[in-house]
Amino acid sequence: MANFDGGHYFLTMLAPIRRGVLTDVDGADRSPQQILRQILGTLPVAQQDAPSLASGLNSPFAAVPGTHFVRFFIIDELRFNGRRPSNPIIDLFTGVDMLAPETVDDLIDPYLVLTVDFDAKTGDDAELRAYTDALWRRAEPTLRLIFDNCMGFDAVKDATSFYLYVKKCQVKTTMPFTDYWTVPMPRWALPGLVGKALAGVGALALAVAFSGLWPWGPVRLILATIAVALVICLWLTIKVGTAIWPKAPHSDLQSVLKALYTQQAFVDFATRHQGMSDQDLHEAFGRFCQTHRPDDLKSPTQKPGALTSKEHLA
Repeated sequence: MANFDGGHYFLTMLAPIRRGVLTDVDGADRSPQQILRQILGTLPVAQQDAPSLASGLNSPFAAVPGTHFVRFFIIDELRFNGRRPSNPIIDLFTGVDMLAPETVDDLIDPYLVLTVDFDAKTGDDAELRAYTDALWRRAEPTLRLIFDNCMGFDAVKDATSFYLYVKKCQVKTTMPFTDYWTVPMPRWALPGLVGKALAGVGALALAVAFSGLWPWGPVRLILATIAVALVICLWLTIKVGTAIWPKAPHSDLQSVLKALYTQQAFVDFATRHQGMSDQDLHEAFGRFCQTHRPDDLKSPTQKPGALTSKEHLA
């Protein structure tokens, strides 16, 4: 399903940035795009070290449950990827002028892009609504500061209208942003499925041929068999290509945060207990498990929006 894969919802929204000139807080006239760049450039992103932890500043999105990644950026022009691919031999005989410029797509307005990866079970609109409600509840001031520079946001008054605004600006996501798989992913055995399908079609064609139920001759039977086989292969390819991958083990936010915390704690443990006897090391590891409780996802753990655990920063 688009927008949902592997137990995560991948929200992508493009909001057109307002036109005109606005007066900034310092009294200078600036475009909404300039103001947006300034806001995004000074927005707290994460607590990455001891000073940022001590400041108490953190990304407002860290307070929204289940949020893995959030990214804002501005698209004000499209990247030019060069001329459209073509066959040089055909171009030579048809007289294509390779120096004549092709049409280049352009944007009428710049866009503010928001991409979010958050935990989800089914990927339906109800889960998106629950997330945007939580986002509005916990980060409304920041959302207003940012999206007030976008067209149509003046109609947003509450959580409901914010959800409708997100839906209006949402674009379908067909590629996930993250990959938490640490073990081989379960795969659809497409070659095996195709082989079984072709064997089944062939067996059915032979049965029809020998039963005398096909009155239109062997050539037409072969052509019909090939057509049926192609349709089945195409259907299997589409089926496998659009399949939703299962959730990776321990890929929800709480499990990821606990894994990061435990990893850092264990590195400290291994560093401090080099050269110990087997008995002492066994006892020390028991105390480590009692202190850090690897099976307890809630506590102790790393908090959202932090790139490291506080006790491991010194």
